[in-house]
Amino acid sequence: MVYRGIHTHSAFLSLLLHRHLCSKHTFIFQDAKVGSPSKPSLHLVNLVSHASISPTQPNTDTVLQTELDRLHRELVDRERITESALKRQAEVLEVVTADFEKQLDEAKAQFLSASRELIASREECSSLRTKLEMSTADLQKEICGLRAKMAEEDAKNKEKITCFRNRVSDLNATLEKEKGKTSATVMEQAVALRKMEEKLRLTERQLLDYQSSVLSSAETCAREQAAELNSICGVSDADGDTATLLAQLKDQEESLRVQREQVTELQQKHDAALVAQQASDDKAQQLEDDLIKLRTELLASGHKQEELTRALQSAHQVRDQLVNEITALLDELPPAGELSSVEDLTQGLRVRIDQLSRHVTEAENNRSILESRVTQLEVERDALEREIVLLKASAPITLIDADATFLSEQITEARNKVAQLEASTAAALSSLESKSMELRSVQDQLDQTLAEHAQLQHSHNEAIEILEAEKRQLLERIKVLESGANLCASSAAGDQLSRRMDEKAGADSQVAFLNSIIVDLHKKNAELEERVRSMLVGSDGNPGRRSATAPVHRPPRRWCDNCLVFDSHETENCPVGQETITSNGFKQPKRRISRQKREPSERLYCDVCEVFDKHSTENCTNTETY
Repeated sequence: MVYRGIHTHSAFLSLLLHRHLCSKHTFIFQDAKVGSPSKPSLHLVNLVSHASISPTQPNTDTVLQTELDRLHRELVDRERITESALKRQAEVLEVVTADFEKQLDEAKAQFLSASRELIASREECSSLRTKLEMSTADLQKEICGLRAKMAEEDAKNKEKITCFRNRVSDLNATLEKEKGKTSATVMEQAVALRKMEEKLRLTERQLLDYQSSVLSSAETCAREQAAELNSICGVSDADGDTATLLAQLKDQEESLRVQREQVTELQQKHDAALVAQQASDDKAQQLEDDLIKLRTELLASGHKQEELTRALQSAHQVRDQLVNEITALLDELPPAGELSSVEDLTQGLRVRIDQLSRHVTEAENNRSILESRVTQLEVERDALEREIVLLKASAPITLIDADATFLSEQITEARNKVAQLEASTAAALSSLESKSMELRSVQDQLDQTLAEHAQLQHSHNEAIEILEAEKRQLLERIKVLESGANLCASSAAGDQLSRRMDEKAGADSQVAFLNSIIVDLHKKNAELEERVRSMLVGSDGNPGRRSATAPVHRPPRRWCDNCLVFDSHETENCPVGQETITSNGFKQPKRRISRQKREPSERLYCDVCEVFDKHSTENCTNTETY
C-alpha cells in the first residue's frame, strides 16, 4: 500500500511537473516574444530528477509535501508574472495597434490629398497646355503678321531707297551740268569783262586826249580872242565888227562849257562802269560759293542716305534674329504627352514674350526714326530741286542787280523754308506728345468719372432704399393714424381728431417730398449716366466740347419745413413762426385749422428745366438739347 501510495503520489507529482514544464515552456515562449526570456532553474531540474527516483528511495511524504508547496508557490508566482507580462504585452499591442491605425489614417489622408493634388495638377497642366497652345497660335499669327508687315515695309523701303538713289544721281548730274554751264558763263563773262576793261581804258585815253585837245584849242582861241580884243581896243575908231566879235566869243565860251559837261559825264559813266564790274565780280563769287554749298549739302544727303541704308540693314538683322528666336522657341515646345516642365516652359515663354515685345517696340521706334529721316531727306531733296530749278530759271550772270538779288533771295527763302519745315516737324511732334498726354488725362478722368459714377450709383441705391423704407414706415403710420381716426370718430375728442388729421396731412406732404427727392435722384442718376456715355463716345473727339456740354451747377433750392413749400422762403424766414413737435415725432405748426383745410395737391415739375410749380414736361417750350 505504501508502495502504491508512493507510486500514485509520484505519478501525480510527475503529472504536475509535466504541466508545470508545459506552462514553463509556454511562458518561456511568450517571454521570448515579449523580450524577457527565463531559463528553468536548477532546482526544478533536480526536482524532476528526484521525481524519477525509484520508489525505493527513503524520502518521506513530508519532503514531497514541502516540495509540492514550494512548487505550488513557484507556480503561483510564475502565473502572476505571466499574467503581468501578458497585460504589458496587451497594452503594448493596443498602443502599437492605435499607432498603426493612426498612421493608416494619416496615410489614407495623405493619399487622398495627393490624389486631389494630382488631379488638380493634371487639370492645371491641361489648362496650361491649352493656354500654351492658344498663346502659341497667337504668337504664330503675330509672327506671320509681323513677317508680312516686315516684307511690305522692306519692299517700300527698297523702293524709296532706289527712288532716292535715282533722284540723288539725277541731282548730281543736273548739278554737274549747271556747274559746267555756270563755269562757261563765268568764263564768257570774264572775257567780256576784260574786253570792257580794255574798251574803258581806250575810252578813258580818248577822253583824256580829247580833253587835252579841247583845252589847248580853247586856250589858243582865248589867246587869239584876247589879242584881237587888245588890237580892237587899241584902235580909237573901231568899226561895227566889235559886236560880232563879242557874240563869237560868247558862243565859244558856251561850246567850251558844253564840252566840259560832256567830259564830266563821261567820267561819271566810267566810274559807274567800274562799280558795276566790281559788283558783277562779287556776285559771281557769291554764286560760286552757293554752288559749293549746294555740293556739300548733296554730299551730306548722300551720307544720310548711307546711314539710312545701314539702319535698315540693322533693322533687317534684328527682324531675322527675332524670327529665328521665335522659330527656335516654337521648336522647343514639348509634345502633348510631356507635362513635367510645363511651368518652366511657361515662365520661359513669358520671358521670351516680354523680350519679343521689347524688341518689337525697339523695331517700331527704329521704323519711326527711319520714317522721320526719310521725310527729312524728302524735304531736303525738294529744297535742292527748288534751288536747282531756280538756278535753271535764272538768267546768265550780267551786270543787272535785280537778277542776282532775286537769286540770293530765292536761296535764302529755300533755306528758311527748310528751317520752317524742321520747326513744324518739331511742333508736330510736340503736339503729338501733348495730344497723347491729353488722351491719357482724358482716360484718367474717364476712369475717375466711372469710379465716381459707381460710388454715386451705390449711394443712390442706398438713399433710395432708405427713402423707400421711410416711405413704407410713413405709409404704415398713416394707416395706423387712419385706423385710430376711425376708432376715435365715435368719441367727442375734436382736438385729437384735428391733430390726427394734421398729422395725416403732414405725413402725406412728407411722402410727396420723399417722392420728389426720389425723382430728383433718378434725374441726377440719368444725367450722370448720360455724362459717362458722352465721355465714352467723345473721348477721342474734341475735349473742349465736353466742357461745353457739362451740366450747370445750380444753387440749392429754398425749402420751408413749416409750410412744406419749395422756392418760396427758408424755414428761418417763415412767417408762420416756430413749430411744435408732437409725441409721435411729427411736426405740428401752430395754425392747425388752415393746415387742416389745405389738401396736398400734385405739384407741376419739368424734367427739362428742373423747375417746380411753373409747367409740366409736356408743356415745356424749351427745345434746347444737350
